[in-house]
Parts: sequence; C-alpha cells; structure tokens
Amino acid sequence: MHSPLIRSFEAFDDAAAAQADMVAAGLPADTLNLRVLQDEAGPVEGNFLVGNGRETTDDPYTTNFKHAITRGAFLLEVHTADASLRELADSVFRRHRCTDAVAAGARARPG
Repeated sequence: MHSPLIRSFEAFDDAAAAQADMVAAGLPADTLNLRVLQDEAGPVEGNFLVGNGRETTDDPYTTNFKHAITRGAFLLEVHTADASLRELADSVFRRHRCTDAVAAGARARPG
C-alpha cells in the first residue's frame, strides 16, 4: 500500500480549489480527503477567541473579532496506489500554493 500524497494549505478556499481541480482532472472523488485540523478553539491570529474588548456602537462582533486569520490548518490527502493518478494529483498540487506535508515533516526530524 502506498502512503497518501498529503499537502498542507494555509486557507480552506485554496485546499477546496485544489480538490475541485483534482476531480475536474479525473481523480475519483473517493480518493480525496480534505481535513480541517482545528476548530474554532484552535490557534488563530487575531482576536477570535477573546475579542479586543472595545466598547462600540457598531456591530460588536465585527469590531471585536474581524481580524482573525486561520493558518496552515488544512490538509488535502490523495489515497491511491495508481501511479498515473498519483502523478496527476502531483501535477495539480504543483499548480496550487501548498506544502508537501510528508517532505516537510522529514526535514523537521533530525538525522
């Protein structure tokens, strides 16, 4: 069994676009798995969890939470042993801004 091809995306929309491109290119949808690695309580940039506490006459949600940014929390996996489908998936990944999660993990491990 081959290990899946796994790419990490910083934005859900980018990962979803890559997934849609793969299906359009001919990869079977059941070979693809888009995983979101965090929920609303996960790490974010901005004031999403606690707000900035400012009193406002505007919409409090917009004032206190509008700058939250989620980063690097989306994995698109391709599960197939078929060499031609793996190459097709890899070519689609190359057209999108993503990181090879397996290669990045290997670089991060010493020795």
